[in-house]
Amino acid sequence: MDEREISLFIGQQIMKRRKSSGLSGKALAELLGLSQQQISRYEQGVTNIRASTLLQLSFLFNVDVKSFFIDCIENNNKLRKLNYKEKKSCETDYDIITIDMKNRNRGKTRRKK
Repeated sequence: MDEREISLFIGQQIMKRRKSSGLSGKALAELLGLSQQQISRYEQGVTNIRASTLLQLSFLFNVDVKSFFIDCIENNNKLRKLNYKEKKSCETDYDIITIDMKNRNRGKTRRKK
Protein backbone atom coordinates (compact mmCIF):
# COMPACT_ATOMS: atom_id res chain seq x y z
CA MET A 1 0.00 0.00 0.00
CA ASP A 2 1.24 3.47 -0.73
CA GLU A 3 1.00 6.52 1.52
CA ARG A 4 -2.17 7.81 -0.14
CA GLU A 5 -3.99 4.50 0.32
CA ILE A 6 -2.99 4.36 3.98
CA SER A 7 -4.18 7.94 4.57
CA LEU A 8 -7.48 7.12 2.88
CA PHE A 9 -7.90 3.97 4.95
CA ILE A 10 -7.21 5.79 8.23
CA GLY A 11 -9.60 8.55 7.16
CA GLN A 12 -12.33 5.98 6.58
CA GLN A 13 -11.72 4.59 10.07
CA ILE A 14 -12.02 8.08 11.55
CA MET A 15 -15.28 8.71 9.70
CA LYS A 16 -16.68 5.34 10.77
CA ARG A 17 -15.91 5.99 14.43
CA ARG A 18 -17.14 9.59 14.27
CA LYS A 19 -20.48 8.54 12.78
CA SER A 20 -20.92 5.63 15.19
CA SER A 21 -20.33 8.09 18.04
CA GLY A 22 -23.02 10.37 16.64
CA LEU A 23 -20.63 13.27 16.09
CA SER A 24 -20.71 15.68 13.18
CA GLY A 25 -17.49 16.73 11.49
CA LYS A 26 -17.87 20.15 13.06
CA ALA A 27 -18.35 18.71 16.58
CA LEU A 28 -15.29 16.46 16.19
CA ALA A 29 -13.26 19.42 14.93
CA GLU A 30 -14.23 21.48 17.97
CA LEU A 31 -13.28 18.68 20.35
CA LEU A 32 -9.84 18.40 18.72
CA GLY A 33 -9.30 22.13 18.24
CA LEU A 34 -9.19 21.77 14.46
CA SER A 35 -11.25 23.13 11.60
CA GLN A 36 -14.09 21.17 10.06
CA GLN A 37 -12.20 21.31 6.77
CA GLN A 38 -9.19 19.62 8.37
CA ILE A 39 -11.37 16.78 9.64
CA SER A 40 -12.82 16.44 6.15
CA ARG A 41 -9.32 16.29 4.63
CA TYR A 42 -8.33 13.56 7.10
CA GLU A 43 -11.47 11.54 6.34
CA GLN A 44 -10.95 11.85 2.58
CA GLY A 45 -7.29 10.85 2.87
CA VAL A 46 -6.15 14.15 1.36
CA THR A 47 -3.98 15.08 4.36
CA ASN A 48 -1.83 12.78 6.48
CA ILE A 49 -2.91 12.84 10.09
CA ARG A 50 -0.39 13.70 12.78
CA ALA A 51 0.41 11.02 15.35
CA SER A 52 -0.66 13.32 18.18
CA THR A 53 -4.07 13.88 16.55
CA LEU A 54 -4.50 10.15 16.03
CA LEU A 55 -3.70 9.62 19.70
CA GLN A 56 -6.31 12.23 20.69
CA LEU A 57 -8.86 10.44 18.51
CA SER A 58 -8.06 7.11 20.16
CA PHE A 59 -8.70 8.66 23.59
CA LEU A 60 -11.87 10.34 22.37
CA PHE A 61 -13.31 7.17 20.81
CA ASN A 62 -11.93 4.97 23.61
CA VAL A 63 -10.04 2.69 21.23
CA ASP A 64 -6.45 1.58 20.89
CA VAL A 65 -4.41 3.58 18.34
CA LYS A 66 -3.60 0.41 16.45
CA SER A 67 -7.31 -0.12 15.79
CA PHE A 68 -6.99 2.55 13.09
CA PHE A 69 -4.44 0.31 11.33
CA ILE A 70 -5.51 -3.29 12.01
CA ASP A 71 -7.68 -3.82 8.92
CA CYS A 72 -5.12 -1.99 6.81
CA ILE A 73 -2.37 -4.35 7.99
CA GLU A 74 -4.57 -7.42 7.49
CA ASN A 75 -5.54 -6.31 3.97
CA ASN A 76 -1.88 -5.71 3.11
CA ASN A 77 -0.91 -9.17 4.42
CA LYS A 78 -3.65 -10.78 2.30
CA LEU A 79 -2.36 -8.94 -0.77
CA ARG A 80 1.17 -10.11 -0.05
CA LYS A 81 0.01 -13.72 0.17
CA LEU A 82 -1.90 -13.38 -3.11
CA ASN A 83 1.10 -11.82 -4.84
CA TYR A 84 3.34 -14.60 -3.52
CA LYS A 85 0.99 -17.30 -4.82
CA GLU A 86 0.71 -15.50 -8.14
CA LYS A 87 4.49 -15.19 -8.50
CA LYS A 88 4.94 -18.80 -7.47
CA SER A 89 2.49 -20.05 -10.07
CA CYS A 90 3.91 -17.99 -12.97
CA GLU A 91 5.97 -19.98 -15.44
CA THR A 92 9.17 -18.41 -16.74
CA ASP A 93 11.97 -19.39 -19.08
CA TYR A 94 14.51 -18.80 -16.36
CA ASP A 95 15.27 -20.40 -13.05
CA ILE A 96 16.49 -18.05 -10.36
CA ILE A 97 19.47 -19.41 -8.53
CA THR A 98 20.86 -17.97 -5.34
CA ILE A 99 24.62 -17.91 -5.54
CA ASP A 100 26.41 -19.70 -2.77
CA MET A 101 27.45 -17.35 0.06
CA LYS A 102 31.08 -18.48 -0.38
CA ASN A 103 31.09 -17.04 -3.88
CA ARG A 104 32.33 -13.49 -4.56
CA ASN A 105 28.83 -12.25 -5.47
CA ARG A 106 27.37 -12.81 -2.01
CA GLY A 107 23.60 -12.70 -1.78
CA LYS A 108 23.07 -11.75 -5.40
CA THR A 109 20.92 -13.75 -7.76
CA ARG A 110 21.48 -14.64 -11.36
CA ARG A 111 19.31 -16.19 -13.99
CA LYS A 112 20.15 -19.46 -15.64
CA LYS A 113 18.67 -20.53 -18.98
